[in-house]
Amino acid sequence: MSLLPARLVPAIGLVFVLGLIGWARGGSAAAVPVEDVNAPLTPGDAIVVEVEGVGQTGIPPFREIVDSDGNVLLPFAGMLRATGLTPQQLADDIASRYAESGLASPGAVAATVEPVMHFDPPPERALLRRAASPLRPVPVAPQP
Repeated sequence: MSLLPARLVPAIGLVFVLGLIGWARGGSAAAVPVEDVNAPLTPGDAIVVEVEGVGQTGIPPFREIVDSDGNVLLPFAGMLRATGLTPQQLADDIASRYAESGLASPGAVAATVEPVMHFDPPPERALLRRAASPLRPVPVAPQP
């Protein structure tokens, strides 16, 4: 039995890894919980995304970070602008992107976006790597 809600475990891991990146850069990356989960997204926001209706089994919940350019990377569907959108607007855009890509039927796909943490400074996309699973971005320190 876990003492933490399952959706917070990925965010806590991100806090640790981004802190290491900040340390490797000679600075620090501060992470704070999101206070208003309905506020427009900004670079540095960490979100948990759930998508239903894609393929036969859907896409398992995944975490993503709004990078320093204001984008998120969707598994199998590419980059999507997130900055300035509310979580609901981004969820609608995600559902539309999967339907437009042919990975889901229009009207059959649904998405939810839940902001969980905010990182300052926001990470650059080049520092986010998808390890083992395409559903889990992992920030890595730049190589010297």
